Amino acid sequence: MKKWVRIFAITVLATGCAWVIGCGDDESSCAPDSVATLDELFKVDCAVGDTFNTRVEEYDVQAYCRNGVWDTSNVTASFGSVYDSVNHTLTDLRNNYTYKTGTLGNHVWMLENLNFKPHDYGEPYSRCYDDSEENCKKYGRLYSSSTLSQQGFCPKGWRLPSNSEMLDLMGYACERWDTKPNVGNPYYCHAAPYLKSTEGWVTNDSILPGLDSLGLHFLPTGYFWSDFRSIGVEARLWSQSGFLSIDENVLYFNYYSDVHYNALYGVRCVLDDSVSPSFKPKMSTLIDPRDKQEYKTTIIGKQEWMAENLRRIPDKTWCYENSVDSCKVYGGLYTWDEAMDIPLHYFDTTTILDYGKQGRCPEGWRIPSFDDVKELIAYTQSQGVFPLGRLMKDDDSWVYSPERAGTGEGLLGFSLPAAGYGFKKSDDEYTFAKSGHEARFWLRDGDYLSDGKYPRYMFVKVTYDENRIKIAGEDASYKHSVRCLRDVE
Repeated sequence: MKKWVRIFAITVLATGCAWVIGCGDDESSCAPDSVATLDELFKVDCAVGDTFNTRVEEYDVQAYCRNGVWDTSNVTASFGSVYDSVNHTLTDLRNNYTYKTGTLGNHVWMLENLNFKPHDYGEPYSRCYDDSEENCKKYGRLYSSSTLSQQGFCPKGWRLPSNSEMLDLMGYACERWDTKPNVGNPYYCHAAPYLKSTEGWVTNDSILPGLDSLGLHFLPTGYFWSDFRSIGVEARLWSQSGFLSIDENVLYFNYYSDVHYNALYGVRCVLDDSVSPSFKPKMSTLIDPRDKQEYKTTIIGKQEWMAENLRRIPDKTWCYENSVDSCKVYGGLYTWDEAMDIPLHYFDTTTILDYGKQGRCPEGWRIPSFDDVKELIAYTQSQGVFPLGRLMKDDDSWVYSPERAGTGEGLLGFSLPAAGYGFKKSDDEYTFAKSGHEARFWLRDGDYLSDGKYPRYMFVKVTYDENRIKIAGEDASYKHSVRCLRDVE
């Protein structure tokens, strides 16, 4: 009997099956707490449905079996890396590969896609486009969704960008180069040419170089999704739980729930050490002499903005859901003509007139213009703080998920609440939407005529699941918030 047990144990270890006598009839397979080497780890079964950790003693770190896949990213990362902040390079000591690096805002980014081949052991963690090593040298490798963790396959001390960091990158480009009214799909913008490298991009068999305005050198790496696709015309880059797509004209971000698990995309890593921005707004107060209401204000560059939405209302019908308590928290909601404080019959359906600037604001203050917003974007980006949409948000009223966009944490003092908006349900009745999810405030500029009835007027739109602002146009009957500003020296 003892001889049979010994032979049985040897057979078990040789096949990699972790049978252990004494586990019990309902506990026939038990994962080992540790193994000596990485090679021994991959002899342990990791089956679909399994979830357990095993320590690799030679690296003194945990490896993870997750639904049939061994995640060894933190094991391979333990080899280390060398970051040269003077010459702006990163050397990955796992394969002695050196990458250029650059700073954008508060983070240091790799300026080239990762080209490190992890242990595959039967799992296609990564491939070169068309399985050509020459493509890996030029474009970097394409990695599977197994990279979707904080570390991914990045060198030690580096990590995949978070969703919010990837959205910050997208927001910077969109706010700087795509700030225009009536952007169609709210989840993408037309700023791709400014991120694309100056080489390698083609369309209709013609070279279509990008501008590479941020020096991030995004090459058209293509991707794998059941087959290899789109080299020369598209790049897709993983974040910790999503990916950024860059094609001929459009930037688009996909959240984790939309990710195809069999897809392989490129990887850019960021240094796991951010620098807190030093920008500090100057806060003040405004007392509206008309009704003695007091507002906080924030001075950003040569502009002083109200840090709260206007609360000057004639009755509760100007509040979200007709609730006075809502007005106390979010401020009032106004049609464009109410915001501009003009009677409705002043509308001219053939010409958008300049009705003045003050609107419903206190004397000396004005309804912002499109140019005012562009000046605010330019100034904050010049100070290394961006994107404006995230920095505008207050810290309390927004529906928030760590996988989506972060709040501004009070950096600009703007404290924009997610007040939602109102729209006509019938001639004399309004319905309300998006409280907690969205903020809109009017601009005084007109856009274009719609159906020959009302001019369309521009407004700033901020949503909970993106980090940027969008400029849109809508007819004057919608109800949005009002923010006032004035010029300061």
